Amino acid sequence: MMTMMVDIITKLGINHPKPRYVYAVTGGKYLGELLVLAKKDGDDLCFLTLPDMQNRIIPKEKFNFALKENIVEVVQKIPKDVYTVCLKQHAKSIANRPQES
Repeated sequence: MMTMMVDIITKLGINHPKPRYVYAVTGGKYLGELLVLAKKDGDDLCFLTLPDMQNRIIPKEKFNFALKENIVEVVQKIPKDVYTVCLKQHAKSIANRPQES
């Protein structure tokens, strides 16, 4: 019964996305990417993609829809040290972006 409740909560996107969780893209243009939440910025979610280490900004509404429709699925919670490396890579990618003129 408890496992079923956890599955329902996860599928409805309640409390997700969360820091330290990895999300798999199981359909669409970004099929096969893994997403790690780096930060929340207003109505946008900033993710680091694995394995290519790119930054993706996804509106909360679209992410929640994708989670509900199984386009994005919760994979697992990663260790703190791995998450710290992901956050550093996310910050590095932002710092190395070409500046707009």
